[in-house]
Amino acid sequence: MSLSRVKNVLNELEAMSFQLSSGELVSINFLLIAVDKVSKHFIN
Repeated sequence: MSLSRVKNVLNELEAMSFQLSSGELVSINFLLIAVDKVSKHFIN
């Protein structure tokens, strides 16, 4: 998905929320600084 498409989709949303890996939703007053996915692959 291109960045312009992501921007368009985000502009169409009325609300957005984030969910932790535990299933708990992040509080609305929580300051979100960065979103990242860490993946480690080791080859022996």
